[in-house]
Amino acid sequence: MKKVMPFAMLALLLVSVLSACGSYALPSNDISSDNNAPYDALLSHEILDYRFSESDELLDCISFQNELLDVQVSPDIFALPNSEASFAHTTFEDAITEFATDVVIAQYVGSRPFGLSLTEFEFIVLDRILGYAEDRIFVYIDNAVSADIFGVEMSVSYISGNLAFSIGTTYLLPLIRISRAHTNVQNEGFAFIQNIVINLDTPTKSVMHSEDLFKHFESLYFNAMNGTGMDMASFLVSYVADLTRYNVPSRGIISSIYIEDVIYESPYVFLIEVGNPLRLSHEQSNTDLMATDLYYITIIRELKGNAVITYDTVMIFVANTVSQGERHIVAVEPISEGSSWFQLTSRNSIFQIEQMSEITSILAGH
Repeated sequence: MKKVMPFAMLALLLVSVLSACGSYALPSNDISSDNNAPYDALLSHEILDYRFSESDELLDCISFQNELLDVQVSPDIFALPNSEASFAHTTFEDAITEFATDVVIAQYVGSRPFGLSLTEFEFIVLDRILGYAEDRIFVYIDNAVSADIFGVEMSVSYISGNLAFSIGTTYLLPLIRISRAHTNVQNEGFAFIQNIVINLDTPTKSVMHSEDLFKHFESLYFNAMNGTGMDMASFLVSYVADLTRYNVPSRGIISSIYIEDVIYESPYVFLIEVGNPLRLSHEQSNTDLMATDLYYITIIRELKGNAVITYDTVMIFVANTVSQGERHIVAVEPISEGSSWFQLTSRNSIFQIEQMSEITSILAGH
């Protein structure tokens, strides 16, 4: 099921989930986003974090110098936020239905600074409601983004990094997967959705926008819980499972180091020539989360997959791994359905021309 995400909501996610790039105005590309790829959608001008846009909009990705301490309660913010966002209020139900690629029941382990601007939270996964998360996951958040939410009957201001966790406590977490081959995050990397954190040990401590979660529920929730006979934690798990039953889970990057696995599991394998740079890593204002080079490419030969390209073709590379004029074999996927922008499917998805016979042999036996 395809869903177009409201731009105001996407703008909030842009500044409040992850911030790690410079300001770029990039070419337009008419690509729709779907629930299977909310991480990818900003690349098609729809959503999220530190990346770059294919739209004519100018996106300013801001970096911060704050850090969170590895403590059990909400840490102090050491400087005032230097970014603000405003958007219309969205209910809890709409937020997780629209954005969740993964929902897990997990136990909090701890947190640590990630570069200069982010914090990495670590959890042990106890159960999966949606998605294919591994047993350990890592969730990333910017430390100091100020957001103002407004609605007909409420307004909220909060700081994205102001979250409280207790070591050993069990949480229900609706998440967006952010793992990609060109990021510095762990393979099992995620982002929170509008600071939604459900405390299953003490449900009354659950939050959204860093305030009482239950202020953001539709009235249906209160009606639905009556007469179920469930305790509040069990009901919340059941309720979230029902809300996300049609969400399409997102898989992370291919983790295998074996060329056969990468070739088999990648939707496209191309022989390409690297063209002019679109944006190089030195133009990024912050590379905590990633350092990437964007190049126009020419597809010389499609070894696997039949890509229908209607725009200039762009590929995202890890910084300083390729140069203009070089030819490579690459295992890739589009950033979203129909896109002419491609990204690597694994951290081992660039092959040399000398490997052509091995790759064609693998494909012939597939």
